[in-house]
Amino acid sequence: MIVQFSITNYKSFKTEATLSFIGSNTTKEHEEDNTFKWKGYKFLKSNAIYGANASGKSNLINALSIMKRIVITSFQNALADKNRTTAVIPFKLNSQTINEPTSFEVVFIKNEIQYRYGFEIKNDKIISEWLFHIPKKIESLLFLREDGKIKINKTHFKEGFELEQKTRDNVLFISVCSQFNGDTSNLVINWFKDLQFISGLNDDGYRGFTTHKIKEDKKFNKWINKFINFLEISKVSVEDELIESIDIDELDIPEEKKELKVALKILSDLQEKEKTVTKLKSWHNVFDSNNILQDVISFDFNKEESKGTQKLLYILGPIYDSLVNGKILFIDELDSRLHTLLTSEVINLFHKFNKKNAQFAFVLHDTNILKTEIFRRDQLWFIEKNQYGCSNMYSLYDYGKVRKDAKFEQAYLKGNYGAVPQIDLTNELIDTMYGEQ
Repeated sequence: MIVQFSITNYKSFKTEATLSFIGSNTTKEHEEDNTFKWKGYKFLKSNAIYGANASGKSNLINALSIMKRIVITSFQNALADKNRTTAVIPFKLNSQTINEPTSFEVVFIKNEIQYRYGFEIKNDKIISEWLFHIPKKIESLLFLREDGKIKINKTHFKEGFELEQKTRDNVLFISVCSQFNGDTSNLVINWFKDLQFISGLNDDGYRGFTTHKIKEDKKFNKWINKFINFLEISKVSVEDELIESIDIDELDIPEEKKELKVALKILSDLQEKEKTVTKLKSWHNVFDSNNILQDVISFDFNKEESKGTQKLLYILGPIYDSLVNGKILFIDELDSRLHTLLTSEVINLFHKFNKKNAQFAFVLHDTNILKTEIFRRDQLWFIEKNQYGCSNMYSLYDYGKVRKDAKFEQAYLKGNYGAVPQIDLTNELIDTMYGEQ
């Protein structure tokens, strides 16, 4: 479970920005469907993030993804190449912040205990790092790294004892402790591993995951075929097709293109090792002139189905995995290539059919989803960029006195909540396009 995530000095975020999954006690709408309780605290099942293009929405999702990558690969990367960069980019539009570290911090709950972990990084060097937990009611330190020294709670974090000297300045201490099989450090690492990130613009990152799951998971196969029934697809299936081998020697390749022949030879050798390729097929009903069902025919799913159909099916793999296993899923551009009603139903899965308290955060532009029938006020977040290029984030609940029955979409499009594009189509702009030079 994620409680909140904070970043400072990362890309367009100059000052601290925090995405919180803590539900407001004074917000009562959709209490049963959109929230869940843990030890008397209220948490949100989802957060929706709106904002103009280039406001910083993707940067927020990307920040947590980068934090995950650093945590998981810190130790291995340092061993492989001590000069390896982490792709952490500070806020560049200020002469001060460009030379300051970037900060990441996440608060989460694992095995019924709340943890707060974070670090500051600059030019691939760890400036500071910290881990706290709340075993009962009061937060206590597990370790604190600052000014080149690491302070350890020897009672509750024994696994870190005597590893201080083994930690280089470009490696996270949590990663070092994990390599020595520390229980708490491995718990932190494994929590990050369960975080899932998806780009709604590009299916490549999760296409293979869903295809493999259709092939190997009978329960998921049955579920996804029921889900897509409305698409007038009888079913989807995964089949292994034989690859026709290429006889390179029979190809008429000019002598001056030896490099091409070598490359084709390598490809041919790979094909010899892997004789089959996995293909996803969709099956459609075939009717006669009287519209009586005659047969079914298969389509090559990736070539003959629409881009929207492809996206919907492929995102269902990570969505199913999150719901069944109670994971945390982040999707950038959720509504891209999806009809409004489809986007709404995907969100509905996490609100009304979420038995394991999975959590979902997503970026979208579709204001048709921006309705009181779907969201609570504390689930709606807005990001806007000021005149200095700095992204600021706030929730609708924190924005001011907004009634629970307010017309969210209309108010947002009018600019009442900010975070909308400001376009000025002036006569000067038109004259520049059509006028004389």
